[in-house]
Amino acid sequence: FNGGDFSVRPLQLARRWPSIIILTLLGVAGAAGALSAATATYTAHSEVLIAPPASKSVTAVADRTVASYAQVLGGRTIAGRVVRSLGLTDSVGATDRKISANVVKGTSILRVTARDHGSQTAARIAQEAADQFITWLSANQSNDAATALTATVVERAATPSSASSPSRPWWLAIGAIVGLLLGLLFALWRELSD
Repeated sequence: FNGGDFSVRPLQLARRWPSIIILTLLGVAGAAGALSAATATYTAHSEVLIAPPASKSVTAVADRTVASYAQVLGGRTIAGRVVRSLGLTDSVGATDRKISANVVKGTSILRVTARDHGSQTAARIAQEAADQFITWLSANQSNDAATALTATVVERAATPSSASSPSRPWWLAIGAIVGLLLGLLFALWRELSD
């Protein structure tokens, strides 16, 4: 403070570096604590290829058809089958919310994604959804080999080794940034008060 001038130079703030570092570390520690208390969610994937009849093997399956099957794969019908097959305690609605499906861009491949608090359960649900879809497709189309589509699992679900959420690096970075900002504000306040 000098003659009404409240400006603070960066070098003056640098004198308060211990406080800045301590508050930054506290921010990281707080984020780590929040992460340890948060419930982890694991994500697993399985992929199913929709192929045209052998007599039309050079013809791609229509995009609209594949998109429709993605809705079935990620819908309540398949979720109900998964619940019954795996003997899950979750309701069909709860399991349906754990399963989603989309078309891999530019292909006739459906990717089914399952999310669960258990890594092995997520993988089991994703794989069972793919298997149940193949059974459903076989039962709900013509037996004529000349017109029937075929579905094949081309990538089996693997047990995820790490949680997909919460994102540990992201939360630790946020904690560090918040701690740093608090440290700088505290240092500024100390300089001005002095």
